[in-house]
Amino acid sequence: MLSILPLFLTLCLMAGCGGRSAMHSRLAAVDSIVDSRYDSALTVLRGMDTLQMRRSDRMYLELLRAKAMNKASVPFTSDSVMRRVARYYDRHGSPNQRLLAHYLLGCVYRDLRSAPRALEEYQRAVALADTTRADCDLPTLMRVHSQMSNLYMLMRLSEHALKEDSIASQICQRMGDIQSALSFKQDVCTVLYQEGKYEESIQAAQALYDEYMSHGLKDNAVLVYIHAVRSCIALKDYPKAKYYLDNYEQSAHIRGDSRNISGGQAPYYICRGNCFLGLGMPDSAEISFRKATKDMHNMQNESTIYNGLLRTFILKRETDSICKYADLANDCIMQDFNTTEADATIRAKSLYDYGVEQKIAREQDRRATRWKNIAILLIAFAIVMGYYFGRKKAYSHHLLQELKHRTEDLDALKQKEATTAEETVQHEQQIQQLMGQIDFLSHEIQKTQPVTDEEKIPLGATAIVARFRRCLVSRNEKPLENADWQILAETTYKCSPAFCAIMKGTKKLNMNELRLCQLILCGFEPFQIDDLLGMKHSYSSKTRQRLHQKVFGTEGTAADFDRKLRRLL
Repeated sequence: MLSILPLFLTLCLMAGCGGRSAMHSRLAAVDSIVDSRYDSALTVLRGMDTLQMRRSDRMYLELLRAKAMNKASVPFTSDSVMRRVARYYDRHGSPNQRLLAHYLLGCVYRDLRSAPRALEEYQRAVALADTTRADCDLPTLMRVHSQMSNLYMLMRLSEHALKEDSIASQICQRMGDIQSALSFKQDVCTVLYQEGKYEESIQAAQALYDEYMSHGLKDNAVLVYIHAVRSCIALKDYPKAKYYLDNYEQSAHIRGDSRNISGGQAPYYICRGNCFLGLGMPDSAEISFRKATKDMHNMQNESTIYNGLLRTFILKRETDSICKYADLANDCIMQDFNTTEADATIRAKSLYDYGVEQKIAREQDRRATRWKNIAILLIAFAIVMGYYFGRKKAYSHHLLQELKHRTEDLDALKQKEATTAEETVQHEQQIQQLMGQIDFLSHEIQKTQPVTDEEKIPLGATAIVARFRRCLVSRNEKPLENADWQILAETTYKCSPAFCAIMKGTKKLNMNELRLCQLILCGFEPFQIDDLLGMKHSYSSKTRQRLHQKVFGTEGTAADFDRKLRRLL
């Protein structure tokens, strides 16, 4: 209460100012302490009345409340509030606010055990972050990548997890936090150990130890040796494991809590007990395993500890203890199996629900886009046809008036026949000229009649595509110029309005990516596209899969991207 009192008095003074800015100032004061004193901030936020707030302040309050709950490890039970907050900041928030909103929405789905939705929101948060700005919220962006790494590790997607760890490490280095940057690299040792690459895990731990030492972080450096200890035990190289274990015990964290009073050292005592078992020291192993029993906070540690005690008493040949710990180890294995099966069922259901929702959403978007495109095409067609027939009708009327005037002139000349031969010849010449003009006008009238079956030239058969293909096979062909690319763009847009709409709606494409899409639509192969763009032969292969996310908003292969683009024809 004493820690909350100063903040409460400050908020009361701010409340006396009244007006719209007073509430925002109160929330800004809470925002300034939510990272360091989240428990106090959460207490204040829960006591605020939202009925008299305007919408922007209410959304700000909900955002801060979710942030404080996440800091305090209070589990979320519903996504309804944060979905509204995320939608609001998508329309009205700054890049940092959108990043934070979608990160917290991902944390909501994480607590609801919906990993696919959580990953989707985390990826959306990363896409919304503007890393080019000097005030970019790098700590939140680092947490996003860290959460994604944890989810990928739970889903056993180690390559994706290591990629996110690498990004998080780079962000920490950008912030100047070398210790956190190096800590993200420890997952490499864990992944190598899980994959059975024990020698590589030991080498990675040693390299990370050297990197810690180069920055003067000795206590953190020796903690890395726990990975080397586990790998050496798996290789049954117990003397080397004992060497790394002795170095690991030099950490201030281990020296300050050698009796495991604070907890959290079960993996260390498990490794220590297994090492002593391998060295034939069952009494020391028993002491280590019994210390580890003070920290059995998860089923996996409990099963490993009981199994270690079982092997210890087998080595000591104590029958009663063997029976006791055999039953305990078996119970733990069964409970661990049931828990794993339950988690797998929940993940499978979550994936199924997410897939169904995504399918429904895609179908609705596809239907809405289809009707929108049809409406646009119908309106455009009506405008063009109205303009065309209006102009043609006016032109036909003009030609008819001209024909009428020429006919009147011809009749007048026929009535004025000259008596002399010269006048007769002149009149005949004038008559011939007028008849020629009449024939020409009649021909023009016929040309203005509507054409019923108009032939359309396919995109691949156009002159500009043929020009590009000649550049691929003939060295004598004139090199491509900007005018050629401009003609190609206009041709593709005319042949495929849908392609035109998608390209103009996608604002993140650079010039080479836009030209790559146009060449794919024209039917060029990847190696031909690389030659036409003047790029390396791996450019189009790497770029197409990335463009799938940019253009269509979903993950997909390069072949899927080509197929979807060419469907637009």
